[in-house]
Amino acid sequence: MSAFNRFSVYGYIAETETEPFQKYVVGHYDSEHDAIQNLTIFHPMKNAWQLESLLHAQEARYTGEGWRAVNGWQQQFAGGGARWAAFPERRLALETPDYFETDQPIAELMTVPELKHYIDELSASGFNVIPLTIDLQKKLAFPFVTVVMTLLAIPFGMTTGKRGTLYGIGIGIVLALSYWIVMGAFGAIGKAGVLAPVMAGWAPNILAAGSAAYLLLTART
Repeated sequence: MSAFNRFSVYGYIAETETEPFQKYVVGHYDSEHDAIQNLTIFHPMKNAWQLESLLHAQEARYTGEGWRAVNGWQQQFAGGGARWAAFPERRLALETPDYFETDQPIAELMTVPELKHYIDELSASGFNVIPLTIDLQKKLAFPFVTVVMTLLAIPFGMTTGKRGTLYGIGIGIVLALSYWIVMGAFGAIGKAGVLAPVMAGWAPNILAAGSAAYLLLTART
């Protein structure tokens, strides 16, 4: 298997360093909770092109002492017959969480279609996609920053008068910092589940546009 297949993302196959004949098909690796959802482990025979065993678990969680799989089953194919057995909990010999954290998709580095497709895949598997949905809304809202910030700067330009260039530069820096602080605050509120993802992503632009409209209407010319 190639090196880039080591990370655990929906639909990918990974091969471990400790078990070169053991392969995984992982639904999703949750780095925040050190858990693997919808884990399937294939054990091919070493000297034959046959499957020795197949194990599936609803979840495998790392506890510090190792991985524990819950709500799963295993089927053995070796020995002249198939034997199937369910288990409520079982220890697994997998790599440490650091192994699965490599090359995790980063929302900021993905295009809008890529992020949308990734969210759809995770949502279909029942995972929490609110943080990623907020990141998607931020990506959609960000191109409008230049428009709302320009509208917000117009009233300040009308009232600057003879206060000088440094005053205007200072106002611009304050406006930019204020926007980033508001965007981070609404993103955190949205990820906590208090705001809908759409509102969390677009609220900074809405507030900036509303402030610009108010200042334009009340500015003295």
